[in-house]
Formats: sequence, C-alpha cells, structure tokens
Amino acid sequence: MKHLAIFFLILLLNINTYSQDYVDDAALWTDIVIKKKLSEKFEIELAQKNRFNDNFNEFGRISIGGGVKYNVTSNISLTAGYTLIARKMLENDYSTRHRLNLALQAKKNWGRVTLKYRLLLQARLKDVYSSEFGRLPVWVLRNKFIGTYELNKRFTPYLAYELFYPLYQQNAIGFIGSRSFIGTEYKLSRQTNLDFYFLYQRQLNAMGPTHRVFVYGIGIEHKF
Repeated sequence: MKHLAIFFLILLLNINTYSQDYVDDAALWTDIVIKKKLSEKFEIELAQKNRFNDNFNEFGRISIGGGVKYNVTSNISLTAGYTLIARKMLENDYSTRHRLNLALQAKKNWGRVTLKYRLLLQARLKDVYSSEFGRLPVWVLRNKFIGTYELNKRFTPYLAYELFYPLYQQNAIGFIGSRSFIGTEYKLSRQTNLDFYFLYQRQLNAMGPTHRVFVYGIGIEHKF
C-alpha cells in the first residue's frame, strides 16, 4: 500500500501548470449504479449521477446513462456506453449534453493488491439543436490509473489518478485536467457496495486562473 501511495504522489507532483491563480469550489457528487450480469462475457449497467456545486449550494448537474461490458479475458475488458447530461448554466438554464464512451481496461492482481489501467475515448455533443457547433463532437482521451488494497472482507481502500487529453484543439498545450482520488469501497452485502471518496479535480495548463474542485463523493452499486 505504501508503494501505491508513493506512485500516485509522484504522478501528481510531475504535472506542471502555467497558472498560479486559483478559482476554487467544493462539491458533492452522488452515484447510483445498477449492474446485471448476462453471461460470463457480457454485463450491462445503468447509472444515475448528481453533482452539487458552489460549495454544495447549487444543483449543478444530473445525468443518466447505460453501457455494456465485454470481458475479453479475466484481466482485460471492453466497455461502451452513452450518457445524457443536463448541466446548469450561469443564466439558470440547463445545457443538454450527449456523451459517448469507449474504453479498454486491464488489471493485474498481487495478493490483496490490484492495479488497474483504463483508457477511455470520449465524444461529447453539446446543445445539438441550439448551438452552431452542437453537432460537432468534442473528443477527449482519458487515462486512469487505479490501485486497490483488500483490507478485509468489508473494506477495500483505493487510490486513483486520471488525466484528460483533448483531441480536438489546434492550440492545445497538452493535458487539460486531472483528478486525484482517495477512497474506500464498503461491501454492504454480496450484491451491494458503497463507495466513499474524496476527489481533487484540477485544470491543467490553464492560460488564465486555474480552476480547482474539492469533491466529496458517495456512491452505491447493486449487482443482480
């Protein structure tokens, strides 16, 4: 577990930004995920997520999505999904967004320690019928590194780090954002898990003030 913490700390410290001015916020994220195993190879899921921003005072985003997972081997899987998002704007209107995901995930176990890597290609459409460029997808590549440690039959603490790289900007400097996670999963029953985490989200290579969000999250996952 000590080596995992050092690894993710090094990743965090080696990311440079051009801005030293910060715009900070605190947020609460809640997730509900339902999964159904169809066979040894296929699994489907439905997820509903909420975000409360502006120091928990604003209902900033709601989303619902679904996806399918295909287990290539016991350690490699492919997933594809779609998410419908409503995000609150400054004028108190909501922006409608469509998100398509395609991901590859690999994992390796060493006793109680598990390391995972997820490469996710994401396409987002924003305000398709009301925006001039709404029909043009915004492409982002997301790299996520996850380390877990099975403490006992109930608790599995974890660390994670994610980087966002845009594929659409001609003037992109590099990575545009990162997320650092620390949390634990709690096995409520054979079919239900709870997830408690803290997330530090940071804008990278910002030309203006750097936006940072300190997120407190709670999720529940049920399998049947």
